[in-house]
Amino acid sequence: MDISQKVDYLLNTMQLLQITLPQFILGLLSSKKHKNDPIVLNFTSQINNIIEVVNKYLETGKKNIQALANKITMKTYVSKIETIAVEGSGLHFNAAHANVQQLEEFDIDDLAWKMKADAPYLWETLGKHC
Repeated sequence: MDISQKVDYLLNTMQLLQITLPQFILGLLSSKKHKNDPIVLNFTSQINNIIEVVNKYLETGKKNIQALANKITMKTYVSKIETIAVEGSGLHFNAAHANVQQLEEFDIDDLAWKMKADAPYLWETLGKHC
């Protein structure tokens, strides 16, 4: 029986016994009765390797969550940029084709407040990084 089959067998047995892996490990390590059992001694001697594997497992999950959050954030920001960049949004300004009156009436503070109102999370991000 290879290690994968042994793990499957152990997991199936734990399900039949209705015990979770954390319950089993905590119970095993808390038990005075099993303190000197060869399996417990082997487990505790390998604790550094176990912690390293658990950390790698958690780091992979963390990277996946960060990648998903980044993807959602980027979609949100792109959508907001597209919304505020269209001509009818009140934020569109074409300096190359502006006349003197439009240049005189242009108010950068007004533009900033509108952008902040329409895309607050984008505004916050730009404010922190620009």
